This record gives sequence, structure tokens and C-alpha cells, in this order.
Amino acid sequence: MMKRLSGIMAAAFLALAAPAWGASPAPAWSARVANVHDGDTLGVWLRSGPRRGELARVRLHCADTPELAVKGRWPEQATGPQARQITAALTEGRTVRIRVRGRSYQRLVADVTLADGRDLAEALVAAGLAWVDERYCRTPRLLRLQAEASFWGVGLWGDRGARAPWAHRRQRGTGR
Repeated sequence: MMKRLSGIMAAAFLALAAPAWGASPAPAWSARVANVHDGDTLGVWLRSGPRRGELARVRLHCADTPELAVKGRWPEQATGPQARQITAALTEGRTVRIRVRGRSYQRLVADVTLADGRDLAEALVAAGLAWVDERYCRTPRLLRLQAEASFWGVGLWGDRGARAPWAHRRQRGTGR
């Protein structure tokens, strides 16, 4: 009886502990921001990690900022330039930490942490300059920040005609 009980307890322990052992977070790499394409896409020089020394394009994980105009594809969204300006002010020429989550359209999709420890996506969402793309992200903190910005009419939430960037792109012919 005691052996059986200890076997069950060992199995329960391994079942509960296994996700923590197997699910290690992606490593964080140091990067210097070379340029800001738009509010959610950066050009960075990787300073650590397996691609050290390379210039990489990084797309923010979870946040999607309003679009800048792309000639022949779509017009600019109202707060697109403001999102780009804020992202540039927070990152351009500075060192950030990136935690890569995946790849999309030859860009690294990553969480970006500013030098002061703030998360760039959280800062943009809280300022009403980005949507949380719930197709790819269900982070409770980001969803709460978005709900608060929406409730108070901050940034893009003050415009009743504001449309999510993915809907804007889809209407103009590219559903990325």
C-alpha cells in the first residue's frame, strides 16, 4: 500500500513539475535599435545570441500599431505617425532586450524590453497607440491595459472610426 501511494505521489509530482522543466522561456538577447520602421517594427543590431552582429528586423509580439501610408497599398491610419514617433523616442539608438517568440514575414517576432525595464508593447497599448492582437496574444496584463485605454478614450480609442490594423490591411488587399 505504501509503495503504491509513493508511486502515485511520484507520478503526480512529475506530472505537475514536467511543464516547468520542459517549458523554458526563450533567451533574451541584447540589441541596439538602429531604426524604427513603424510603431511595431524595429531594425536592431543584435549584440548577443546566435545571430550576434547581424541587423535584424523585429516585430513586436502582441501589439499591432496603426499603419503608416504605403504607396499603392493603403492610406495612413490616424495615429500611425504618433505610434512611430513614440516608439522611436523610446528606442532609437538605445539598447533593448528582445525575447524572440517566432518569425513572421522574415522578421523576428519578439517581446521588447526597454532599458528602464518597461515592456514596449505594454507602453504602446497603455498609451492607446496599439491594439492587442487577440488572434496571437491573450496576455491578461495587455488585455487589461487595452480595456483601460479604451474605457478612458486614450489615443486611438478616442476615435470612434478607429479600425484595427489587420482590418485596415485586409480591406486594402493584404491580410497580414
